[in-house]
Amino acid sequence: MKTGKTKNCKVMIKPSEAKDKISYLSGHPAVVSVNNRGKLTAKRSGSAKVTVTVNRRGKKKSTWMKVRVTGSSSGKQENPPSGGDEKPSDDQNSEAAGTPIVYVTRNIDSAGLMKVYQALQWASSGKVAVKLSTGEPPASNYLDPDLIRELVQSVDGTIVECNTAYGGSRASTAMHMQVAKDHGFTEIADVDIQDAEGSMEIPVKNGSRLSVNYVGKNFGHWSMQRK
Repeated sequence: MKTGKTKNCKVMIKPSEAKDKISYLSGHPAVVSVNNRGKLTAKRSGSAKVTVTVNRRGKKKSTWMKVRVTGSSSGKQENPPSGGDEKPSDDQNSEAAGTPIVYVTRNIDSAGLMKVYQALQWASSGKVAVKLSTGEPPASNYLDPDLIRELVQSVDGTIVECNTAYGGSRASTAMHMQVAKDHGFTEIADVDIQDAEGSMEIPVKNGSRLSVNYVGKNFGHWSMQRK
């Protein structure tokens, strides 16, 4: 696509009369934005992953495409972006060289968190587990749910935690779920206590101290995905 141009995503659903809910997400909206009808708008040179998710009776399936944006359609040189936290040219050079990129934001709020996630140009798929601490009562050692709400809900995430081995108010599932509710986590997402049904063993290969690792039994419901 050329900078300043627009294009519509074409999604084919079978059967054609199915009334499925379709959502769109750009991994880098500063390069390519997409609205809720699938209209792409090229903002500046670069590339972005655009994820399309179809929700059919509560079951979600996602696919993605990579959209590349080149120079202005008018032939004029693009104006470099001003302000903000991103430096696209540096990112592109670093990616080409294989050098790790560090993303920084001074905005410690929901919008800042979303901006960092979008800058990764990566979109999750399948079941998404969000591991965090539900905190200690009455109110310590946990993230404000309002800070993470938009990010967790944008990936349709489930908050996962384990009961504590050191006792306290999160040592049993019932008590732990009450703490999660009191701290506001059950209002923003489902919460899965991994060892609610006991434990499972994961073999440790070539371990110098351990031959097996014990984790919550519900860990088996999740698969690991690495980029």
